[in-house]
Amino acid sequence: MTLELIQLQIGKEEAFAHDFLAFASKKLNATVLDGWTVLVEHVSDVGWIDLFDVARHSGQTAGSWPSCDCWSFAWDQPVGDGWVHLKSRARRRRLAAAMELTNFDAALAARAVEHDVVIFLNDSYATYNANLFQREDYLLYLVSHELQHFCDDWTCKQLVRDDVPPSQDAVVLATLNEFARSLGGLEALKQRYT
Repeated sequence: MTLELIQLQIGKEEAFAHDFLAFASKKLNATVLDGWTVLVEHVSDVGWIDLFDVARHSGQTAGSWPSCDCWSFAWDQPVGDGWVHLKSRARRRRLAAAMELTNFDAALAARAVEHDVVIFLNDSYATYNANLFQREDYLLYLVSHELQHFCDDWTCKQLVRDDVPPSQDAVVLATLNEFARSLGGLEALKQRYT
């Protein structure tokens, strides 16, 4: 049986991402993320193969990429023992070129430098996983999972669980459920973002 997935409306998915990131960063005391903006980009299977050229710059491996249904990055660069978040659009453009994002899609790279976080969704594989795990909220979960990675990074906490079924990614699911409750429940969330 195929599940009817909760599909965020184009334009409203960024609103969901911004609102969730604000909620999660406050909950986890990741105040450095206050005011960050998010771009959500859907990628076809063919594009996903090409996106690996970009993703490998963040440590993704060729072996793990085929099982990846979502990937994200922030304009963060390692400095000494920590990170610096690049605010300068010029520095972001240079990093986009260095990580080959401009080669992947120059128009996307131009949009991406205007945001603090970029999330890529592999729609067909995400839909497959949603049906596999029987989660109508799987796309919400993916975006939430990716955003919570940045909360982890900036608080030096290890709360997100990669490469496990959503049911084992307990902190992300709990935060997503708390976020939905803060809006009045899942139905209220759907009305707001779908």
